[in-house]
Amino acid sequence: MSDGDDQEDPESDSEWAEFLQGLVEKKIITWIEIVELVCGALNFPQAATSLASKSGGSYFEEYEKGKASQAVMSWINEQKKCCARCNSLKQLEFDHIIPRNLVQFVGNKLRKQHGKKKLNDKTVKDALEAELKKQKISDYSDDLLNKVAEKLKRFLNRRPVMKNEEKMLQYAADLLDNLRILCKRCNAISRPSHIQAGLSQFPTGAECAFILLYHKPKSFKEFVKLGRSRNLTVRSLQRFQEAWFLAKELESRGIYVIQEEE
Repeated sequence: MSDGDDQEDPESDSEWAEFLQGLVEKKIITWIEIVELVCGALNFPQAATSLASKSGGSYFEEYEKGKASQAVMSWINEQKKCCARCNSLKQLEFDHIIPRNLVQFVGNKLRKQHGKKKLNDKTVKDALEAELKKQKISDYSDDLLNKVAEKLKRFLNRRPVMKNEEKMLQYAADLLDNLRILCKRCNAISRPSHIQAGLSQFPTGAECAFILLYHKPKSFKEFVKLGRSRNLTVRSLQRFQEAWFLAKELESRGIYVIQEEE
C-alpha cells in the first residue's frame, strides 16, 4: 500500500496483487474472504425467483400457469451470460431496457390527461416514445416499444381500475423482451439519473475504500479532496463521512494514521 497521496495507482497485474497482499498482511482481509467476495460477485443472479419477487408476478401473467419459469429459463438460455455492454461476469443484474420508472411516469401522466377514458395503442405508444426521446434513451426496438405500450394500455384500460394503480403501472415494463443482463456498473451508467456514473475507476463505494487503503489520506479533508480529484461526484459529504469510518476503524487497530485537522 502507498504511504502518500502522490502515489500512482497500480497498473500491472503484479502491482494489483501486491496491493491485495498488503491488505492480507495487515489483516484487513483474509485470502478466503477475498475468494468469497470474488465468487459471490461471479455467481449468476437468480432468474425466475428474482423476477417474480420483484414484480408481484407481472412477468408471469403473459404465460400459462406453470409455464412461466420455463419461459424465463428459455429467455436466459438465448442471452449471453455476461454483461451485454462490457462482457464482464461480475455482479450481473437484470435491467429494463425501457425503464420501469419511465413507464410508470407515462402511465400516470396519461391517467391524469385522459381520466378513465379507454386508450388506444397509438396514444400510449406516442406518449412513451416522447418520454424516451426526452430522456435520451434510444437502445430499444420499435417492436419492444409496441409490446410495452400494449401492456401499459391494458393496465390503464382495466376496469375496475387497479388497486394502487399509481404504483402498479411500473409493472407494465415487466416483459422478458424488455430485459437485458448488465453488470452493476453498466446498469448504473445506463440510468438517466446517473449521468456521471462511470467517471471514476471504480463504483463510488469501491473507489472510496481504494483511496483509503492505497493512498491513505491522513485527514477527512484530504480524503474528500482526493475523491473529487478522482471524479467522485457524490453531492453530499455524508457519503464520504460514511466511507471515512473505515479509516477510523483501521486507526483503532493501529494500522492507519489520522491527523487531527485544525
